[in-house]
Amino acid sequence: MAGAGFEVADTSFEMAGAGFEVADAGFEMADARFEVADTRFEVADARFEMAGAGFEMADARFEADTRFEVADARFEMADT
Repeated sequence: MAGAGFEVADTSFEMAGAGFEVADAGFEMADARFEVADTRFEVADARFEMAGAGFEMADARFEADTRFEVADARFEMADT
Protein backbone atom coordinates (compact mmCIF):
# COMPACT_ATOMS: atom_id res chain seq x y z
CA MET A 1 0.00 0.00 0.00
CA ALA A 2 2.79 2.35 0.84
CA GLY A 3 4.21 1.67 -2.60
CA ALA A 4 0.92 2.65 -4.23
CA GLY A 5 0.75 5.82 -2.14
CA PHE A 6 4.28 6.65 -3.18
CA GLU A 7 3.35 6.15 -6.86
CA VAL A 8 0.31 8.41 -6.49
CA ALA A 9 2.44 11.06 -4.80
CA ASP A 10 5.09 10.70 -7.49
CA THR A 11 2.49 11.05 -10.25
CA SER A 12 1.03 14.11 -8.54
CA PHE A 13 4.49 15.62 -8.31
CA GLU A 14 5.10 14.96 -12.03
CA MET A 15 1.75 16.54 -12.89
CA ALA A 16 2.61 19.57 -10.81
CA GLY A 17 5.95 19.82 -12.60
CA ALA A 18 4.20 19.63 -15.97
CA GLY A 19 1.77 22.32 -14.85
CA PHE A 20 4.69 24.51 -13.85
CA GLU A 21 6.31 24.01 -17.27
CA VAL A 22 3.05 24.98 -19.00
CA ALA A 23 2.75 28.08 -16.82
CA ASP A 24 6.39 28.96 -17.52
CA ALA A 25 5.83 28.59 -21.27
CA GLY A 26 2.77 30.83 -21.00
CA PHE A 27 4.82 33.43 -19.16
CA GLU A 28 7.53 33.33 -21.84
CA MET A 29 4.89 33.77 -24.57
CA ALA A 30 3.40 36.73 -22.72
CA ASP A 31 6.85 38.25 -22.35
CA ALA A 32 7.53 37.81 -26.07
CA ARG A 33 4.21 39.44 -26.91
CA PHE A 34 5.06 42.34 -24.64
CA GLU A 35 8.40 42.78 -26.40
CA VAL A 36 6.65 42.77 -29.79
CA ALA A 37 4.15 45.36 -28.56
CA ASP A 38 6.96 47.48 -27.15
CA THR A 39 8.83 47.34 -30.46
CA ARG A 40 5.69 48.33 -32.35
CA PHE A 41 5.23 51.27 -30.00
CA GLU A 42 8.82 52.37 -30.60
CA VAL A 43 8.29 52.13 -34.38
CA ALA A 44 5.09 54.16 -34.12
CA ASP A 45 6.86 56.74 -31.96
CA ALA A 46 9.70 57.01 -34.49
CA ARG A 47 7.17 57.47 -37.31
CA PHE A 48 5.42 60.17 -35.31
CA GLU A 49 8.73 61.96 -34.77
CA MET A 50 9.51 61.67 -38.50
CA ALA A 51 6.11 63.12 -39.34
CA GLY A 52 6.77 65.98 -36.95
CA ALA A 53 10.13 66.64 -38.57
CA GLY A 54 8.47 66.57 -42.00
CA PHE A 55 5.91 69.10 -40.79
CA GLU A 56 8.67 71.35 -39.47
CA MET A 57 10.48 71.12 -42.81
CA ALA A 58 7.30 72.01 -44.68
CA ASP A 59 6.74 74.92 -42.30
CA ALA A 60 10.30 76.15 -42.88
CA ARG A 61 9.80 75.95 -46.65
CA PHE A 62 6.56 77.89 -46.35
CA GLU A 63 8.33 80.55 -44.29
CA ALA A 64 11.09 80.73 -46.90
CA ASP A 65 8.43 81.18 -49.59
CA THR A 66 6.84 83.99 -47.54
CA ARG A 67 10.23 85.68 -47.19
CA PHE A 68 10.66 85.45 -50.96
CA GLU A 69 7.29 87.10 -51.47
CA VAL A 70 8.23 89.89 -49.06
CA ALA A 71 11.54 90.42 -50.85
CA ASP A 72 9.77 90.41 -54.19
CA ALA A 73 7.26 93.00 -52.96
CA ARG A 74 10.11 95.19 -51.68
CA PHE A 75 11.86 94.88 -55.03
CA GLU A 76 8.70 95.93 -56.86
CA MET A 77 8.23 98.88 -54.50
CA ALA A 78 11.82 99.95 -55.07
CA ASP A 79 11.42 99.56 -58.83
CA THR A 80 8.40 101.89 -59.02
